[in-house]
Amino acid sequence: RTPLVVTVGLSAMLNVIFDWLLCVVVPLGAAGAAWATVASQVTSFAAYAVIMRRKGQLPLPGLRDFLPSPAEAKPVLSIFAPISFIVICVLSMYACMSGFVNTTQPIVMIAAYKIWISVFAFFALCADPLAAAATTKLPPLINSGSSTNAWLFVRRAISCAVLVGTSGALAGACLLRFGAQIFTQDAAVAEGASVGLAHFVAILVLMHPTRICQNTLIAHGDFFFYVAAQACLS
Repeated sequence: RTPLVVTVGLSAMLNVIFDWLLCVVVPLGAAGAAWATVASQVTSFAAYAVIMRRKGQLPLPGLRDFLPSPAEAKPVLSIFAPISFIVICVLSMYACMSGFVNTTQPIVMIAAYKIWISVFAFFALCADPLAAAATTKLPPLINSGSSTNAWLFVRRAISCAVLVGTSGALAGACLLRFGAQIFTQDAAVAEGASVGLAHFVAILVLMHPTRICQNTLIAHGDFFFYVAAQACLS
């Protein structure tokens, strides 16, 4: 329970505070937001380390603990390499999409796209907790040989993801349609942000259960299919 409270609760609270300090009090703009995220993560990690040490559950590591042998590094790199490739593919798609919009659309639509994609990213990230749950909870079920319980968990996770995705999609669509003025005072930009809401809803509804399926592949260690599919789609 302690790691969850510290990493999620404290980190989120500190991120809001640091965002206000570095974006409003000290107007650093996007750089301030980035530093705020880093500062909140470092602070929450330090708090977690202090709490766990006081409980006697986190011995002070030595230099040797940070220098793995090749045999120890191999299983880590076997996961790091394919996941890094997948992340690079996803970020490359977003970068290409942004570049296409920036070079082919008028200024009004570029500004509208920034609002659209920001709201989309917010609700898309709501899939992360469920996806992380699949990665965390599935391996013990798989290792125990309980395929029935594993499939039951996956089905329930997908059902929850559909519910969360649908709720987020509808909330985001309503925000873009009726609340785009929160992000801009330009009526034309606000109107442009409400374009493509059907796509917005459809993508988010499908994205959340898809993330569960992706992390199920990760939990099974089936990286080849995941990497090959991501490469083809990219």
